[in-house]
Amino acid sequence: AAFKFADPTDPWLTPFAEKYDISQLNSSMELNFIGIKVGDVNGNAHGQKAHNQPVVFRTAYNMVVEDRFVQEGETVRIPVKGNAGSELFGLQAHLVSNGLRINDITSELMDLNFGNVALYGDAAARVSVAIPSGMTIKETPLFVIEATATSSGWLRDMVQLGEGMQAEVYTENLEVKPVALAWRVTEDALFAKAPVPNPWMSQTNITFHLPKEGMVTLRVSDFTGKKIISTVNQYSAGENILSLTRDDISKPGVYVYEIRFDDQVITGKMILLE
Repeated sequence: AAFKFADPTDPWLTPFAEKYDISQLNSSMELNFIGIKVGDVNGNAHGQKAHNQPVVFRTAYNMVVEDRFVQEGETVRIPVKGNAGSELFGLQAHLVSNGLRINDITSELMDLNFGNVALYGDAAARVSVAIPSGMTIKETPLFVIEATATSSGWLRDMVQLGEGMQAEVYTENLEVKPVALAWRVTEDALFAKAPVPNPWMSQTNITFHLPKEGMVTLRVSDFTGKKIISTVNQYSAGENILSLTRDDISKPGVYVYEIRFDDQVITGKMILLE
């Protein structure tokens, strides 16, 4: 906020400070920043005339993708869904992957062919399709990414929207909306399920499934953050059950549990009754 522009009427004339370096911070400081729109948001900016263009606020169109943990070598189908009930006249997106080899992109709703889908090596793909008569989106996925995992991990860390093409959809009245990937995790996708029963009185069980043998960490804290349980044990591949009783936790109350396996972490709350 304290930066002085050489010419306030032409802020792009000279570079301006976008960061503030603090050396050997040893006391409280108050620094004010001003947000400035830079770059092109909706394709209507033209150089120094950009300040004459209207600012358009556009709500992102969320494409919903179910997140889950995949194993190296696993073949996966990743459905990408649109907003149910919305009207769609076209879409385009550039997808990049890290840990997935994209084999194909298919669709039951849209007629996709080599003119609509382009694969770039193993790690990138583009989808571009026009729907002149429009289409009402239902629960059927817009398209499905067919891929092979080249490493183990969560899908949300493996698939992103790239910058090679502006991701956008064309909705009612041919309104252009930017696209965002909205990741959702279902109970079935989690390697560990919520405690059953919960609330509980004498005993509760946490069921978890491991793709391979390994170490599982369990931490339980009370609502003040005080650690009550902290264990690390070896478990075999497949389904396992971790039981908690009043010998482990004796005082009624609300507790926060955390179960960790490799880079997967599941947290939640449980209640021990009187």
